[in-house]
Order: sequence, then C-alpha cells, then structure tokens
Amino acid sequence: MTKRIEDDIQRYIEEPGLSYLNGINGTTLESLVRRAEELSPLRIHLPSPRVVVSIGVGQGEELEAIHVLYGGNVGKIIGVDISQLALDSARERTKTANLPVDLRLGSATGLPLETESTDGVIL
Repeated sequence: MTKRIEDDIQRYIEEPGLSYLNGINGTTLESLVRRAEELSPLRIHLPSPRVVVSIGVGQGEELEAIHVLYGGNVGKIIGVDISQLALDSARERTKTANLPVDLRLGSATGLPLETESTDGVIL
C-alpha cells in the first residue's frame, strides 16, 4: 500500500473522531456480551492462547470481549489499529478494565509483530 493511500485512510478514519468510533464499537454490557458470543467459535480453533492479536481495535470492545471469552486467561492481547485516536480510546477503556493489552499503531498489511510471536489473529 502506498504512503498516499495509507494517509487517505488515516484521514478517513480520524476525521469523524470519537463519533465514528462510538458508531462501530459498543459501549454497553449487552454489546460486550454480544461481541464475546460472536467470537465464541474461536475457542474451537484457539482453545487456550497465550498471545492473541486483534486488528482494527477501535475503542477496544473486541479486546475486552477476547478477555471475557477466555475468562481472563489470555497472557497478552495485542491490539493493532491504523488510528492513533482509536488506540488512545482503547487504552482508556482497557486501562479501567485492567486488561493485559499491548496496543500498537500499524495496519493489517504491515503488522508490527515478530514472526511466530502469536497464537492467533482476529480481524
């Protein structure tokens, strides 16, 4: 992906700000439970992961849902997003929930990860 295209995507995501993030991420307990239920098939393929990566973290609802899905037994959840605004918002959400997260700025086409450093990726 060219730098120009990445910049255009970055502007598209960040210009609407938090209203955009609120529209794609749940902020209620019900939406968190629903998201964890949507992710539940993961337990078949990833029964007990040590490290999971979530690409496109938004405000962190998926990070929290992964934590809930595995009963708090994931060693680390790495969240990757192209938007610094999203990462900042996810950091606030996960800090209050005390989740084992590592948030990183990056894209799905250029993941900021070491080779073979994770057990699974959620997109």
